Amino acid sequence: MCTLVHGVPLEPGYARVQVDVTIKEDALVPVPIAGKIETFCQAKKKEVKPRKTKIVNAYQKLSAEMKSVKPTDNVPRRFMLLYRHAMVILKESGDSIQIPCGAEVFGVEKVIFLLHENVMALLEFKMIGQGIISTYMAYLYTEVRKRKRSDMYAFVDPAATFKLNDDFEAYIIEGMNTGDSRIFLMPHNENYHWILIMIWESEIFILNPLAHPTNFLKLEAALTQAVRSYNAQKGLVNKNPKIKNLSGSPKQPGEYECGYVVMRYMKDIFEDKEMKFITKWATKTRKCYTKEELDEVRFETLQYVQEFV
Repeated sequence: MCTLVHGVPLEPGYARVQVDVTIKEDALVPVPIAGKIETFCQAKKKEVKPRKTKIVNAYQKLSAEMKSVKPTDNVPRRFMLLYRHAMVILKESGDSIQIPCGAEVFGVEKVIFLLHENVMALLEFKMIGQGIISTYMAYLYTEVRKRKRSDMYAFVDPAATFKLNDDFEAYIIEGMNTGDSRIFLMPHNENYHWILIMIWESEIFILNPLAHPTNFLKLEAALTQAVRSYNAQKGLVNKNPKIKNLSGSPKQPGEYECGYVVMRYMKDIFEDKEMKFITKWATKTRKCYTKEELDEVRFETLQYVQEFV
């Protein structure tokens, strides 16, 4: 006896399935329903009727590919699902993992797209970039909100601060208008090197993962102008911002970990309820973060990304 799916008889050799996720949304379903369900995009959350043999063969092939993937020693075993997804699904389809961010995170609503190479860099503890750091900031915001400290911390989107132009100044001013008593955390990439800027009560703090002193003259000038313009708008004409290099902030242990160090800076600042890090990191030191300390923020990011797979 045939059963019905959306009014269409279910013929022998077919099975009902539900489409939850699609790789190519404009792909045609095996047995379309004219005007209703013709593509996989239209089939999401609805039952469609592919042949059992095609389902089984495709599933067996994908399952075999997933099981055959062997991770490197750097990949944590707890994230094998994410590793196999990156190696099989993302790599073959060219698709991405999408991390949604509400306007409360960076001031504007956006989606972070993590490609195969982004996820693999994080899994294998290699050099990371803007997408991964932004993802960690999105995760950290969930912790800020959970602990009801949104009035204390704000995050500046690394994608909006790449160019030090008029848009940069406007973005900083717009953020500070949400509350200048908040701590603004701004990762910034300078010549393929990540540093962290912290703006708090018209003072600018620079945290640099490199052990040797570095000048960021253009960045400092742009930040100074932005904060000065904000102060002028608030009637604080004579209040020029001070720039302080926290030379005692922990350093990167090798040549490529600056992105992880910046993430760790933000974690330590958030967890320091008494704000002792300002005095603790004021005195120059060559102390480095350990691999275990950097793995803490790496694992937090991986766990957060895996929730979107």
